[in-house]
Amino acid sequence: MTRWILGLMACLTACGGGDLLISPTAFPLGEVNVQEDRPPAGYSARDLVLTNQTGRNLDIELLDVDSTRIFIAAPFFASDDPPTLPSLAPEETVVLTVGAWDYELGELTTELSGSFRIEANGVDSVSIPWSFTPVRERVEDTASP
Repeated sequence: MTRWILGLMACLTACGGGDLLISPTAFPLGEVNVQEDRPPAGYSARDLVLTNQTGRNLDIELLDVDSTRIFIAAPFFASDDPPTLPSLAPEETVVLTVGAWDYELGELTTELSGSFRIEANGVDSVSIPWSFTPVRERVEDTASP
């Protein structure tokens, strides 16, 4: 009986699956030149990779997103409020894009920062900090003679 209990405990620990892997876990976007036209994915956009290693389907929500200042794009959102991804199957990966979006009057040359949370059923919530500084830099055309 004792061996059976120890075996069950070992399996619950080892067989319980992994976690939701998130990379990277922060978005320090640095200075973004808002003098240029804003790209469709936002300024200085970078990939956010989520991989489900839990062994079960995950429903993932993005909470506390400051949609005025940052933009998060996904191949598809199942819901927009809050942004929710379609169910992520075991071993499946989804790539999101996070970019600087906009700033308020008086925030030029000021570092803006915040965070959003990634929540999934049965997985600890993860806070993802972001920051950027909007600047205006004149871009010269170096291709002209």
